[in-house]
Amino acid sequence: SQRRRRITLTIDEDGLRVGAPWRASQARIDAALLSHGRWIARKLAEWQARRPPAVTWQAGAIVMALGEPLTLVTDAAIKRTTRDGARLRVSAADDAATLAQVVAWLRDTAQDWFEQRAGHFASVLGLQVPRIRLSNARTRWGTWRTSIGRVARVRG
Repeated sequence: SQRRRRITLTIDEDGLRVGAPWRASQARIDAALLSHGRWIARKLAEWQARRPPAVTWQAGAIVMALGEPLTLVTDAAIKRTTRDGARLRVSAADDAATLAQVVAWLRDTAQDWFEQRAGHFASVLGLQVPRIRLSNARTRWGTWRTSIGRVARVRG
């Protein structure tokens, strides 16, 4: 970064991220990594220990929906993903297709829930609710599009 003044080391669920000033030499960055090597190793090990086990998208797996655990059941005879009590029934034959069906069902369930809750609070407050959309946003948190297409930013 051109504005950065110090070398920073950040460790999170994605691993180690090094931030350095634009003019920092590779030797200076390497020296910072070497001098903090034990700390880096310890923190990476802590994150690895906290990491939940990978989910296998097969029959018997547990999927959380609105705070309730649902057991995944595969059934090639069904046409669409449905909830049956504490079971979530999908028709997929492999892990990737099962994951896609579960994610689609979770998105539909979330959409319905958000629309229901927003409708409830809108009526209590006497407001109109604009269309609610879910996204897979990785950037631009706290923004919304106004009716004329400009982006407004929420200041908190």
